[in-house]
Amino acid sequence: MRTQAHLELVKKITPIVGAEKVEMCTVLDYDVVVQKSNAFKPNDLVVYIEIDSILPDGLSQEKKIELRSLKKQLESTSKLDRAPIQEKIDEVLSTSTAPEFEFLRSKNFKIKTMKFNSIGVYSLGIVFGLDLITNTIARLPDTSPYKTFVPGVGKDVTELLGIKKIEDDDESISNVERVSSKLESVFMRFSWYRRTRGKIKKMFKVGGTWPSFLPSRSDENNIQQIFSIVKNKIGTERLIATEKLEGQNVSIFTKKVPFLFWTRRIVGVCSHTRYIRDKDYPVVKSIRRLGYDKKVRDIGGEWFIRGEHCGPEIQCAAKNIYGLTEKKFYVFEVWNLTNHSILNFEQTKDFCAQHGFEMVPIVNDNYKLADTVDEVLKYSDGLSAIGSHPRREGIIIRDFSYKYSMKAKNPIYLVEHGL
Repeated sequence: MRTQAHLELVKKITPIVGAEKVEMCTVLDYDVVVQKSNAFKPNDLVVYIEIDSILPDGLSQEKKIELRSLKKQLESTSKLDRAPIQEKIDEVLSTSTAPEFEFLRSKNFKIKTMKFNSIGVYSLGIVFGLDLITNTIARLPDTSPYKTFVPGVGKDVTELLGIKKIEDDDESISNVERVSSKLESVFMRFSWYRRTRGKIKKMFKVGGTWPSFLPSRSDENNIQQIFSIVKNKIGTERLIATEKLEGQNVSIFTKKVPFLFWTRRIVGVCSHTRYIRDKDYPVVKSIRRLGYDKKVRDIGGEWFIRGEHCGPEIQCAAKNIYGLTEKKFYVFEVWNLTNHSILNFEQTKDFCAQHGFEMVPIVNDNYKLADTVDEVLKYSDGLSAIGSHPRREGIIIRDFSYKYSMKAKNPIYLVEHGL
């Protein structure tokens, strides 16, 4: 699985025309706008945090509730009488266990693509100096294993910093988490609720863990993370570029499992992160409506089919941008679980055609990797092959054997949809 925060060397620092206080910092092949006051230099070891990350709110739940209450008071108080309330707000914020991230509170601590219109550049992610690691470790208890952490290029610091990936899958949200923040705030005042909150949440989870007999969860590397390595390795090799679709990552599988004195064949549905046990859950009902559960069962053998679930009422970053009148499932990966092998491009096309599955749109089946990341990102922009949407989310680039893949997210699309 891709890490969200890692230590990397600054590749280069580039001035931005028309910008007095900021400059471009390139880490791997990500371009990030940084303050000149940071004084980053080439070969500096820094903390790079990718987009789609959510940084920790360093306040306890009780302090978050208090902060919301104080801010409401501040809004309804005249300017002359705000000083005492602001002092209380500052006192609450001083308790944060992650003060370095406090400037991102107004953005809900989410790292998204940013476009600086005045200087015409995109910024992908955020960069911190190594003092972020030093300060974080200093606040940890002496028993923490991170007390002996040694910084180095490529080291994963996602867990150390408490960073999570922004999950758009509806299945990753428990029913308890759907409770309004106002009601949650009321219950959080009771110690018995705070003590049992985690257990209550687990009781309402809609699915189980990811089955161990399935291929790993899908999460392609962003092209900026591995471009230089891949380019040096493959040169002008013929590749496949398919459209990256906006929706839910969903998988269907069929597997023989022991049952008493014999075996039985089951058909299951997984979200991006878990096995969905609830047969009445929307995504499972959608797969049944499409008849894909029956199609998988009728194929025979053991299979794992991964695709994108698109259409109305699907929880994702940009809801039903394709204007579909009903939910659809577009296949991008097929595994034979009997020998645990992935089908290549031609085999995947044949499989979909033979068994009545719709494949993700093919942008180019004779694609050559461009010389620079910027060229690839420009190519990722274009008309979507689905519906009437004027802009695709990006492209997925694979080799013909489907042994490796990487995604190029369209920066224009990301900014337009606040990602």
